[in-house]
Amino acid sequence: MEKENLEKNFEEVRNQVTSKFQPYSHYRESAWQSLTGRWNDAALTMLIAVALVLAMYIIPIIIAACGLPGLAAAFYSLGTLAAVLLAVPVLWSFSIALLNMVRGEKAAFFNATVDDFKANYMRTVPTAFVVSLITMVASALTLGIGGVYFGIAYSMVPFLMHDHKDLTLIDAMKASRNLMDGHKMDLLMLLITFIGWFILGSITCGIAYLWIQPYIYTTLAHFYEEIKAGVKIEVKK
Repeated sequence: MEKENLEKNFEEVRNQVTSKFQPYSHYRESAWQSLTGRWNDAALTMLIAVALVLAMYIIPIIIAACGLPGLAAAFYSLGTLAAVLLAVPVLWSFSIALLNMVRGEKAAFFNATVDDFKANYMRTVPTAFVVSLITMVASALTLGIGGVYFGIAYSMVPFLMHDHKDLTLIDAMKASRNLMDGHKMDLLMLLITFIGWFILGSITCGIAYLWIQPYIYTTLAHFYEEIKAGVKIEVKK
């Protein structure tokens, strides 16, 4: 009898958990379908982006091994700066390439990423810096809670800036907050469904993230496409 009660309770808990996450599965299913046949293209683009950043840190190690620690320290500082100035803009451009794929474009991810990077770099860098700074400071002051909140609130900034070329930094951040009003918990729950994939990425020493990150970006693109429907974005002239 006790065993039967335990099994019944477990089944009830499982059903409750499943019912809570079920509404978010269609975003992931749509993303999976969008990437079908293009997984390796996405992973290769992700690999190039990661290699670009890693190279900035490998160079100082090589220089230090040659007996030039002072020069290595200088290159390490430059590497950190390059990571900020290159990594985030490249990943933002990659997310835009995936958004365009969701909308039916067939361009190669690498070419689409490079084109967006070159066209929007000067808009992307200051916006990415401010958003990242706010998120990091909020996270440090609130033991991570504020970082999650602002990270979600400003998560749609890259997509909004792509769709509305006249949006300023402040306007884009405000538009993202307005767009995410009433959807923050939805996005948080959606991201929680990726926990299993995050674990897979960890046990493969990050290799699986070459496929996982495009999967997440594509899921976010589908999420954006749905929540923006019928929402008017105000652009100051």
